[in-house]
Amino acid sequence: MPNHSRSVVDFLRASPVLLVLLAIFAGRVSADDFDYGRFIAKVRPSAAEERWRLIELKSSLVVAFRQAKAENKPVYYFAADGVLGSGNC
Repeated sequence: MPNHSRSVVDFLRASPVLLVLLAIFAGRVSADDFDYGRFIAKVRPSAAEERWRLIELKSSLVVAFRQAKAENKPVYYFAADGVLGSGNC
């Protein structure tokens, strides 16, 4: 079985460069007066866009369903079998 975790790590390391190149080619940023700080401010998600990451973890499905029903929210169920970095869930 191939180990894909190395290629994922390499991609994540290169992703800032890829984002810069994509922004330049898309015309959102000029290559002549590129300012990395302004670029990051443009592409970084706002606080409202980051809210989905604030998922409260529960160790009991009963408690999770009870709270979800009270708050009229869905339950996100995540289960893993093995090492999370392997890509197998």
